Amino acid sequence: MELRPCTVTTWRVNPDSLEGFLMAVDELVDAISQLPSKPGGLILLRAVDDHLSFQTVGWWNNTDDLISMRSADHIREKLEALVGLCAEVRPSAYEVVRIVPGP
Repeated sequence: MELRPCTVTTWRVNPDSLEGFLMAVDELVDAISQLPSKPGGLILLRAVDDHLSFQTVGWWNNTDDLISMRSADHIREKLEALVGLCAEVRPSAYEVVRIVPGP
């Protein structure tokens, strides 16, 4: 079984940039959805006790698709715009080992 790559990024948004951050996330999702190889899924999470703390989770069908996304100039521009709206950004990469379906 090929393990699927997954990106998880923690975003600490600047207090005056919340609306811009949410719009920039939408723009990034639009840009990613136009890639030839679509992601397996994307999720935006917000902490219930801190409205400026977010995580994005994206999983990809294979490593080549992830590399292709990261190397696309228009995607890098969207990511740089998001970084500019944040006090802290911590990207990380994982492999999806198992997905447990709900009831």
